[in-house]
Amino acid sequence: MKIMHYERKMPDVEPRVELQISAKPGTNLSSLSYMINTKLGFQTMIQGHHVVVVGRANIDKVVEMSKNPSIEYIDGSVTIASY
Repeated sequence: MKIMHYERKMPDVEPRVELQISAKPGTNLSSLSYMINTKLGFQTMIQGHHVVVVGRANIDKVVEMSKNPSIEYIDGSVTIASY
């Protein structure tokens, strides 16, 4: 919910997100990481059983990411992006 608050508070810049994406068992994390990086433009890294995503995103990008059927859940934090 903070992401929507920050979008309204500073509409000219997207909030900065740090997300941990947990995939379903058997998912190739390298291909999931590559897809998020190329399709949505986020910096990604694999950490354990999660893909960590860092970048600027609005709620629409997070929703688009969550539509991937191999993603089990998304957790993380959001802050106001600096200019």
